[in-house]
Amino acid sequence: MDTYTRLMRENPVVLVAHNGTLLKAEDNTLRSQIKKLGGKLVVTRSNLFNAVLRGLDHPDPASRDANKKYRFKAHPLGKLFKGPTAVIAIPELDPKKVEAIVKVLDKTNERLILLGGQVDGSALDRSGIDHFKSLPPIEQLRADLAGVLTVLGGAGLVQTLESSPKMLYLTLDAHRKNVSGESDE
Repeated sequence: MDTYTRLMRENPVVLVAHNGTLLKAEDNTLRSQIKKLGGKLVVTRSNLFNAVLRGLDHPDPASRDANKKYRFKAHPLGKLFKGPTAVIAIPELDPKKVEAIVKVLDKTNERLILLGGQVDGSALDRSGIDHFKSLPPIEQLRADLAGVLTVLGGAGLVQTLESSPKMLYLTLDAHRKNVSGESDE
């Protein structure tokens, strides 16, 4: 349970797959391919993983206190852990790595079927994972945002952002003068 807890807490991307009886040779090949792409394949025990998912909000999900407190709590990923499952943990929030790993999973002839996963704390189904893997990398998004802000800065963004506080100041100053009887002279 500690391994599963660490896996969920330390990896921003966790993919869940149905494990359709991989042969030993296939398992070793698949593990090495996923490792080369930056992920880690872990075959799970569904009941234990569900217990960890329920207690993730607790400092020690394996404790009796966590079990008592979160026994009836349902985690969004819990429904994916029915029958034999495997988890692929990816330590980076990189859509291109997810895309490459999904391609490897899709080539297993349905021996390892992607069901969904968790990306940066949000549970996603297969279509959500497919959408995430089509996104550009975070560095590109940041560069695009910086470019847009630079262009808009020259077009009056700074003036627009400053106008509200200036108007508030002028309104309050006019009210102060009106109440105290001062004139603009």
